Amino acid sequence: METDVIIIGAGIAGISAAKALYKNGISFILVEASHRIGGRAYSEELGKGNWFDLGCSYLHNGDINPFTKVAKKLNIPLGFEAGNLFHPERIKYFFGGKKLSVKQSEKIRASEKEILKKMEEINLDCPIIDCLNLEDPNLPIFWHLFSSLNAADPDMVSAKDYLSSVYSGPDYPVPYGFGNLISKWGSDIAAKLNTSVTRIDWQPGKLKVTTSKGSISAQKVLFTVSTAVLQNDIIKIIPDLPLEKRTALKNLPMGILNKVGVSFSKRVFSENDRGYYVSWPKEENIDETDISSFEISTCGFNNIVVFLGGRFGSWLEERGPETMRAYAIEKIGEVLGQKATNYVDRTVTTAWSNDFLTGGSYSYAKPFGKRYRKELAKSINRTLYFAGEATVESHYGSAHGAHLSGVLASKEIIKDIKTNKL
Repeated sequence: METDVIIIGAGIAGISAAKALYKNGISFILVEASHRIGGRAYSEELGKGNWFDLGCSYLHNGDINPFTKVAKKLNIPLGFEAGNLFHPERIKYFFGGKKLSVKQSEKIRASEKEILKKMEEINLDCPIIDCLNLEDPNLPIFWHLFSSLNAADPDMVSAKDYLSSVYSGPDYPVPYGFGNLISKWGSDIAAKLNTSVTRIDWQPGKLKVTTSKGSISAQKVLFTVSTAVLQNDIIKIIPDLPLEKRTALKNLPMGILNKVGVSFSKRVFSENDRGYYVSWPKEENIDETDISSFEISTCGFNNIVVFLGGRFGSWLEERGPETMRAYAIEKIGEVLGQKATNYVDRTVTTAWSNDFLTGGSYSYAKPFGKRYRKELAKSINRTLYFAGEATVESHYGSAHGAHLSGVLASKEIIKDIKTNKL
């Protein structure tokens, strides 16, 4: 087979690039190792009409997110009324099974503002932990929250990189399932599924991609796979990627944010209970592993999603679905009462660190590593191109960041192909 461009990976970045190439009359072949399109956007039905997103689940920065318009065009409803459920003043803090007072919650928010202020004031990049007050009694709370937001613990993450992604816009839920939205959006693009790429030869004047279903010749290759896939040499690239690219991959590893989706056989909470919860037990000397966070009915109508990020999330994953399920039910019981857990109907757990197609949930930048996102996005010899959430400086770790990266990479490819034809 021959084509102008081979796109590796039919996730959001791959689909957005394919759509742009198609509109500009550029031939392409989109290959995907999985049995489906969507990548880390994937929905499972917890109950009838009750969807759980194993990966991305919100339209973050909803007022500028391109998928807000996509959803409207596809007649997929969004939870516009619930776009502010994750705002700091709306977080529901529970201590020992009781909700904190407004004054107590304000103290936590004040500490968070101090952390963000310190991040803004530092001249050189540093790990997030350097911006935390280690004497603050609320330290375990922030450690847990940063581990979930970044999919890695605060001592492992660049403070400047995190700060560049902070945005106060709305986060629109997708009751229909974000993964379902992406699947429908990408249904007009033909993809060769169950087709894994094993080798790429890109010597001058020759570009050949070897897949599990044969070889393909092309002018250019667009990688939209995760940084873990490239760093771990799951695809053999000959000649090897240059040192600058290898260094970028090393500084942008994949983090872990696992979830446990929980549905109930009857309603045990009301519409007023919707929202994001942070809870910890009434014990002395608690640490970050004692803190839990979950959302109630923000996407589905009768479910709870428990978040497990960073080292602890990975540790629980290694102990299997039953351990993750038990943890989730225990933490839900600490807030809603043990009686509510009697009505747990079904659970679904994720295992992102063991997903060989991704090797994690989304990328994070190591301390002093923010600059490598720009490096990762650079093409090589007008032959190898790169897209995906890890290549975006301000919207990494997000679906719309992946979309943007696919659009930017396709523009560069189109320009280079048209230049070569002149």
